[in-house]
Amino acid sequence: MPRSTIITYGVVRIHPATSLYAGGVLVAAGLFAAGRDSPWLAVALVTLGALVAGGTVFWTIAMPIAALALIVLFALGARRGSSAAATPAAG
Repeated sequence: MPRSTIITYGVVRIHPATSLYAGGVLVAAGLFAAGRDSPWLAVALVTLGALVAGGTVFWTIAMPIAALALIVLFALGARRGSSAAATPAAG
């Protein structure tokens, strides 16, 4: 009988599909929070989602690079958004 691929984090055993879905939900929540709530909440959710999903496919090269680019872009956007909100509009 073939064994199912299971990821083990300490004593917790997680199926890879569960990890990918959870990461995707966290990234989607971060995208939703980017327009509604604090931009830093969006950065935290996207970062956590990218790390959860990226941990499943850590052996590839493209996924960690894409996850890192996503985190950096969200952090830059949050920084730009928070500084623009603090600066009054000229006029």
